[in-house]
Amino acid sequence: MKKIFLLIMVLTLGLVIVGCSDAKYSDDTVNIVFFTDANEGGSTIQPYLNLEPGDLVEEPEDPTRTGFEFVGWFQDLQRTIPWDFDVNVVPEASILLYAKWAPIVSIIIYDTNGGTMPNTNYPTEYNPGDRSVLPNPTRTGYQFIAWYLYDWDEELLNTKPGDRGYQTIPANSFGELYLYAHWRPIEVVVTFSVNFPGTVDKPNAPANQYYKYGQEIDFPVLANAGGYRFLGWNSSSNGTGTWYVNGDLFTRTTRTTAYAIWEPIV
Repeated sequence: MKKIFLLIMVLTLGLVIVGCSDAKYSDDTVNIVFFTDANEGGSTIQPYLNLEPGDLVEEPEDPTRTGFEFVGWFQDLQRTIPWDFDVNVVPEASILLYAKWAPIVSIIIYDTNGGTMPNTNYPTEYNPGDRSVLPNPTRTGYQFIAWYLYDWDEELLNTKPGDRGYQTIPANSFGELYLYAHWRPIEVVVTFSVNFPGTVDKPNAPANQYYKYGQEIDFPVLANAGGYRFLGWNSSSNGTGTWYVNGDLFTRTTRTTAYAIWEPIV
């Protein structure tokens, strides 16, 4: 695309050099045309027309380009031969002057929303056009979705439906870049084992339930049966594990079996 635009500029310059039907332009008109990478966001500088060879010309206002700093004007496409408006004079034939740009280095600010960044290297600054891969933070009980340009609310879980976020630096980014980690609570299946020690009146097992990490526990309460009193649910069949107490927060991240614990009614 850049080559096509440059070709158009060269053809335009050629037409200017040859002249046109307007009588005020002659075939030997000398002009200076400014190439600013306008097709990539550079501002346009109007050409200097009908110049007198050997004259100095006034330096135009610096062009602008988002994400870049203007360095100066150069006589060659490679931007190695500078043009000094206090020294260089109008040549005998029309020329192109090329704007040279230096990318502005900007910082990346990560908001992990409770997550932990990896120990490996990851980009903390970038240049315009940089599409480096972004890091994957971790957070207990949550699955990392992606980085987003808007914040995440743990209660609202406000990731927009269908918005896949960013795994690389967003295209067309300029200036300080704020990125927000979005998370999805891990959801697991809880299976209930009645684990009944008696031989009669064994209660039925409750249906499986789905619980998200951090969700308030609300396990079913079993009625006393067969001479045994229901004490609660435990992660171990012998009652030596973690007790699941209604009202507490669920903190398991893998499929879980909850065992009913009983004691004899004396």
